[in-house]
Amino acid sequence: MAQEMKMTKKTSNRFKSFLFILYHVFKNFILFFVPNRLMPKNFKNVNDQCILITGGGSGIGQLMVMKFLKLGAKVIIWDVNVDNLDRTRQMAKGYDEKLFCYRIDLCQKDSIYETAKQVQNDVGPVDILINNAGVVTGKNILDLSDEQIQRTMNVNVISHFFTIRAFLPRMIERKSGHIVTIASLAGELGVALLTDYCASKFAAIGMEQSLHFELAKANLDSQIKTTIVKPWLITTGMFSGAHSGLIPMFSPEYVAQKIVEAILLEKSVLVLPWYLEYMGILLKIFPSKCLIPIYDFLGGFESMDNFTGR
Repeated sequence: MAQEMKMTKKTSNRFKSFLFILYHVFKNFILFFVPNRLMPKNFKNVNDQCILITGGGSGIGQLMVMKFLKLGAKVIIWDVNVDNLDRTRQMAKGYDEKLFCYRIDLCQKDSIYETAKQVQNDVGPVDILINNAGVVTGKNILDLSDEQIQRTMNVNVISHFFTIRAFLPRMIERKSGHIVTIASLAGELGVALLTDYCASKFAAIGMEQSLHFELAKANLDSQIKTTIVKPWLITTGMFSGAHSGLIPMFSPEYVAQKIVEAILLEKSVLVLPWYLEYMGILLKIFPSKCLIPIYDFLGGFESMDNFTGR
């Protein structure tokens, strides 16, 4: 009898899930034709919330720092470069009481845990964690050193495990939090001369999705939000010299603004440009023999030829 009731409940839950899926597929289909400017925007209030941004001393991280400070948040920057931290402090004059800077090497696990404790003692529990720090080498797989491969993986994905493990327990305890992963569309499609970078971004996307499912399984997804950001190439120093073929590159200012909006709206996924959200599905539909011609048509083979990086 108990077994039959359990099976009935499971069937009922699956039917509810099926209806939920149908509803959101239909809803997204309708919203696809609604201009973005007409969409209602219910931004959450981040005033006095603690927002930690890794790699916040430069690029889109630095731009997000300034945007969140202007919204009244307490912003914590983790960056390995002391000069970047100093420049960001100069930019943020007038927000001294709300800006907290820490020099940290994300390749060092113990340093992450120690600095996380220091942050929670100095500032308080973190409300929003933004894993933004990233590195790119831009070399052929045989020209990469072992150290460069390890550094790319450590900064771009392994560090995410440690930052999340450092701050998620307090979020669970407080029944509130938001974890943001800045990934890349290079985590959906491989790019020549970016083997280490693409591998790290594929891993970051998989990790974030699995985390989302773990939170849902524990019935915590309504309390602790996750956002995955997958932009195309950005015109930051990190990708200096690269070009994107038929797909335009985005300015750091535009990307930073879209990320902040996605966080304030608690969007689970942000893809830039939006139409590449379906790229992964389309690539699976085409025969495998078509992948190289498609990649060539998009300009993929030449995209990193003049790369110089930061």
